[in-house]
Amino acid sequence: MDNIYAWSLLDNCEWNAGHGIRYGIFYVDYNNGLKRYPRMSAMWFKEFSKKKRLKIQRTKG
Repeated sequence: MDNIYAWSLLDNCEWNAGHGIRYGIFYVDYNNGLKRYPRMSAMWFKEFSKKKRLKIQRTKG
């Protein structure tokens, strides 16, 4: 793998779903002045950016 990216930094408005589907790495509180809260994925991305390594977890299957 050469690159990794987040689909969306912030929760956003999707054409077909409006604001109903949230998948940004930061949660946006639309009822509180658009305040932003980092999700677990933001913390993961932060650590990944520091180390520039991807920890692979193997599962039996």
